[in-house]
Amino acid sequence: MQTALEQLDDLQQLIALALFESISIKGWVLAKLMARYSPGGVGALDFHTRSSAGVSREMPADDHLDRLTLLTMKHWRLTQELGLPRWYMMTVSLQASGKYAIDFEYRDDYQEGDIMKPLVEVD
Repeated sequence: MQTALEQLDDLQQLIALALFESISIKGWVLAKLMARYSPGGVGALDFHTRSSAGVSREMPADDHLDRLTLLTMKHWRLTQELGLPRWYMMTVSLQASGKYAIDFEYRDDYQEGDIMKPLVEVD
């Protein structure tokens, strides 16, 4: 049986792989996925892909978007089921080489409508 951290790590790897598979921009060097979930489970996903041509906020194809939504929601729910603090935003930074990092933002001051506010450009 897997430990809680192993379960979360496996999901994080699946999220990074799904993000990698979703990128359709040629010559990309960095992709970022920002997944936000309200305390009630309402979610919003944002994407930034950097290439030599600049930054694109193009959304992935529907099947990729659906998979990323499913995986990030599963991770969000699992953290709660395991009794861990519930994150508000997960940021996945993925380099074209396959190297990735995942950061979490935790908030206890969430206000209704925060999930719909636009994010600023992330480096």
